[in-house]
Amino acid sequence: MLTHNLDLYAIEKQTHMKVGVLVRSTLTKMLEENMISESEIAKMQTETYSKKVFDIQYPLLLNAKGINKKPLRYWAKPVKTHGEYYYICSEWYESSNNDDRSYFLAWLKQFRQ
Repeated sequence: MLTHNLDLYAIEKQTHMKVGVLVRSTLTKMLEENMISESEIAKMQTETYSKKVFDIQYPLLLNAKGINKKPLRYWAKPVKTHGEYYYICSEWYESSNNDDRSYFLAWLKQFRQ
């Protein structure tokens, strides 16, 4: 499916890394390398899809076009993919009753070869 430099098996084993750090580093690299389709990016900008797939309360991606200052609940530096800049949601939790890591890793599995 993909031939980019991203070892998804190694990423899944990063249990010592906080989920937000894991998401930020992995998703930034995937976006910068255009590994995520434009149709998936469109879905990631919706609250419904983001809740269903990632179990987060806000759209995973927010198009930076027309935004003059960092939006609340998003990391400060937007990431460029497919010619557009997007902010990535920073609201990721990992507890016994809210395990966003498992949702992110399940989504990530679709990118394995």
